[in-house]
Amino acid sequence: MLAIGFDSGGTRTSYAVTRGDGVFESNGAEAGASIADARDPLAIQLAVDWIVDVIEEHDEEEIAVWIGAAGFSGATATAIRGYFSHRITKLAEDCDRRNRSVDILIANDAVSLLKAPPLNGSGIVAIVGTGSVVMGTHLQCEEGVIKRGGNDWVVSDEGSGVWMTITAIRLIMQDIQTLGPRDYHSALLDRLGDYFGITAQSLADIPSSHRQLAKAEAVARKMAESRPDLKRYFARFVYPHLFDLCSLETGKPHDPIAAEVLQRSVSVIVDAIRDVSEVVSTYTNDQPNLREKLPLVIGGSVAANPLYEQRLKVLTSSECRYVSSVSILGDGATTMASLAWQYASGTDRERRQLARSLDPLHPVAKLL
Repeated sequence: MLAIGFDSGGTRTSYAVTRGDGVFESNGAEAGASIADARDPLAIQLAVDWIVDVIEEHDEEEIAVWIGAAGFSGATATAIRGYFSHRITKLAEDCDRRNRSVDILIANDAVSLLKAPPLNGSGIVAIVGTGSVVMGTHLQCEEGVIKRGGNDWVVSDEGSGVWMTITAIRLIMQDIQTLGPRDYHSALLDRLGDYFGITAQSLADIPSSHRQLAKAEAVARKMAESRPDLKRYFARFVYPHLFDLCSLETGKPHDPIAAEVLQRSVSVIVDAIRDVSEVVSTYTNDQPNLREKLPLVIGGSVAANPLYEQRLKVLTSSECRYVSSVSILGDGATTMASLAWQYASGTDRERRQLARSLDPLHPVAKLL
């Protein structure tokens, strides 16, 4: 028996494999493959095809698969099922022909972490990266999942890599307006200009005293251009570029606006964690001083960076009254694999309980 877990975030999909002994035998990632990227059907289909390819590579007679997908909800379930339908039909025919058993379940990535140990249905999950969201629940929470954020980058996605890149150019523009454009310099603006392809030749006709302002405006125009991978394109600037400029290591360039962007991201995420934890804790006791503190699990590519992790833990400790502990997970593929194994090794009743939705908006869908 084999269990495979997939973590499909905003910019990539990764996987891990286990046979239930606590060892994850292989793992891999496909950059640019994301079920969450609703504006790029090619990215969704790439993720779907890659997931099914990985499943077909393994020839065990019994396989369980758990897919944790950013942005997966009741509103997107039908569309995402449609992307899987052709490959799943072929896989089902192959399983019948070879007398194999393959179970494939898909759920929201944060909801999957809520279901998995150590939370087991009571606690807070924060995903920090492209597709940032904070969700929490408790066994006594009648509403199911309490959610803040997670409404895609055009509407929210606060604190994500996309949000940080956009915030960076906004703060630079404000800084130039405050200090004046003459002889202004910013290491962060230079990085943004290089990343978005603003060449020195394109600014050659601008007087040197105002060239940095012209560069900032050119970056803003580039960011407004339409492209199918726009979300991932923005997100990729954060690492390594923005994080490099937040470091205080000797010999490395440091930019105060980059550090401010990072701190603002942390603050936005912690505000959401505090909000969710306070709402969920009300279900544990009517009296504020007797309410249960909840464990917090944090996943996502941004949160796994040491510079971000340190700030996040410090601010959560000081600001969130009803958070008892903080665990940084990063990539969630191993957790999804653990869920797949839990499903595969469970009784029929245990399988139904694991596949049961926490609320109508966040289903666990069975693809096969």
